[in-house]
Amino acid sequence: MIEAGRRYAILIGSSQFDKESLKPLQCPERDVDGMQELLAAAEFGQFDEVFVFKNAHHQAPLDQIEEVLATAARDDQVLIYYSGHGVTDLPGRLYLTTSNTDIRRPVTTSIPIETLKTMIENSDCRKIILIFDCCYGGAVGKSFVKGSAEEKLMELARGYGVYILTASTAAQTAQEREGDEYGLLTKHIIAGIKDGAAANDDGLVTMDGLYAYVYRQVISEGHQEPMRWALNVKGEDLIIARAAGLYSTQQLQAFKRLLNKLEDEEEIDEEICHQIRLVLRENQPKRDKRLFELLNQLHKGALRPGKFITLWLKESANQSVPSTTAFIIPPSVGQPAEVAKPAPKPAAEKRDPANKPVPPRTKPPEGGATNATANGFTDDLNGVKLEMVYIPRGEFTMGSEKYDSERPPHKMTVPAFYIGKFQVTQAQWKAVMGDKLKPSFKGDDLPMEKISWEDAKKFCQKLTQLTNKAYRLPSEAEWEYACRAGTTTEFAFGDSLSSDQANFDGNHPYGGAPKSVYREKTTTVGSFEPNAFGLYDMHGNVWEWCEDVWHDNYKGAPIDGSAWLSGADSSPRVLRGGSFYLYGNDCRSAYRIRYVPGIHNYTFGVRVVVSARTSDA
Repeated sequence: MIEAGRRYAILIGSSQFDKESLKPLQCPERDVDGMQELLAAAEFGQFDEVFVFKNAHHQAPLDQIEEVLATAARDDQVLIYYSGHGVTDLPGRLYLTTSNTDIRRPVTTSIPIETLKTMIENSDCRKIILIFDCCYGGAVGKSFVKGSAEEKLMELARGYGVYILTASTAAQTAQEREGDEYGLLTKHIIAGIKDGAAANDDGLVTMDGLYAYVYRQVISEGHQEPMRWALNVKGEDLIIARAAGLYSTQQLQAFKRLLNKLEDEEEIDEEICHQIRLVLRENQPKRDKRLFELLNQLHKGALRPGKFITLWLKESANQSVPSTTAFIIPPSVGQPAEVAKPAPKPAAEKRDPANKPVPPRTKPPEGGATNATANGFTDDLNGVKLEMVYIPRGEFTMGSEKYDSERPPHKMTVPAFYIGKFQVTQAQWKAVMGDKLKPSFKGDDLPMEKISWEDAKKFCQKLTQLTNKAYRLPSEAEWEYACRAGTTTEFAFGDSLSSDQANFDGNHPYGGAPKSVYREKTTTVGSFEPNAFGLYDMHGNVWEWCEDVWHDNYKGAPIDGSAWLSGADSSPRVLRGGSFYLYGNDCRSAYRIRYVPGIHNYTFGVRVVVSARTSDA
């Protein structure tokens, strides 16, 4: 059992409607079937009872919800899932439609969120999960949260413990695409659990982990933004399932105990034990399937240590297995011994003693009041300084092999340019744009957030008028070139990242870095060490808009550093760098997402660029 107490799930799907005013849907019934299969499975959700309602009248699921909440004990867990049309009334309250819903009379012909809230308030249960894959799901905040849900100014709920996950904000529709088996949110919920991508190190899928995973996937694929509320409950402690793709803590511990025993008895060499421990620590059975099969056979006694070693080393030589040392592969009968050598390191770039590239001296671009230096210039924005750093012309390999959207890696030549030393701060924004746009976190030296792409473009236009310099957004190529600062690793600081180096969710570091603090908010710009170009917060804090339109991959991309503005839908624009809210993986130099240009989000910021116009650029 995943947790103490009983686990109940109530799954509701509405795709067919009596009234013509509600359009039939293709996914809700399959959404419910997929969630039922997932939650009832012993290898996944382990829910004791799963109640399913497909195309039912509103009263049947309401009666079941009330009965379950009335009988559930404090430590039980209740999950209520809905897929279908969400509608709102004039005050903005949310209603979940059913087959008999009349949108002119939603109070008496649907599932009102106000009614659901009352049932929850009268329940002893303190572990309640609400998942709504419907349009306008963010309107649930009108009922459960005091203050503006859009601003995320949330008061803890009185008495109950409830975690809410919605497919969209209060103003957005939820997508189901032609030919897709599931709705967009549900598709990624199911995939995140089944594939283990949403699981933590123990192989468990918490609600916080699930939300972080589906948020990344949904905003990169669709024009909607999942939302969450955690009211008197910690999402990191609220477990929805175990990912069967990962080995449980108990299984991993059993492997480790056996390994310790065989190492003590000198049955397995120390170097091989070290490599096996790295595989166990990363816990990636999908990637290392054959290696885990060998460990299982060793644990069950189906393989003797000597045979296991031979098979392990042959298998590990054929794939990318984590290792920090070279090791000798024992020879098979009649074959010479081979030595597995670590890959050669790329030649180091010439750098100054401070490990920074040495740019040529250059004049700053023509303009107004400027404090020029050899490596950049500073503009005065009505009494607030804007520091720009010179980035010399150069070549680099853009992208990576990690995700389709980052492929193929390709050579890029980037002309010289200037880029903001920091993300645009709230003080800088107000000096140029005024205070009409309200950030979620207040502070002059905090990055300005809730900036849409359209806002960022207007900021550049006004900045240009104020300074007489052609300020603009960076191209994707310029951004990644500036972020990497001459490196070829996952980050400007190497192949690992902890929240001691950047502002992101430190519960999910990258590349073997230790877990650290999750600050849950933006930090003052320049709080962490800069990269080799002298730029701060290129990893984390807030996402940064680029000029480019979104392309699903880099096939046909420009190679001259310019923004890619043709050959795709002109609506979604590119964001780079990750944010305080997401994982270390999302802060990698090559990681990219898309979003529609008019949407505001409290993780979206900007960094500005000016082209260099000198002969040595």
